[in-house]
Amino acid sequence: MSNPIQIDLDELKTFIVTLKTFNGNYAANWEQTKARWQYLLHTWNDPECAKFLDAVGWAQVQLEMERYLDQMKSYVSWLEQRATPLMAYREDYSGSGSSVSAPTSPTPPVTPQPRPIEGVERYGGSPENKLG
Repeated sequence: MSNPIQIDLDELKTFIVTLKTFNGNYAANWEQTKARWQYLLHTWNDPECAKFLDAVGWAQVQLEMERYLDQMKSYVSWLEQRATPLMAYREDYSGSGSSVSAPTSPTPPVTPQPRPIEGVERYGGSPENKLG
């Protein structure tokens, strides 16, 4: 038995939009910072420049920042791939003309309840024997 999906689709959609906006701003700011760093390398010509703008340290920062941007693209894509069919289902469900409307809040989880064991002893204690 599969578990039902329990999610607030509006909140998921809002999160995806927020994440895309953040990543867009982050990418733009990162490009601007890289350009300023390159310009600073050409205008700061004393020994302190090497200490502050350590090329090895900067290269590591650059790798990590760009790795983040690449990962976020795949995270957003993953979320959108999961959300799209759910949103389409909700649209179909709410637009079907049915008198039942789509739930507006997440469905509470269903906790499986153990089946009663009455009568098992009567048929020899085996569930297979209950069929007889």
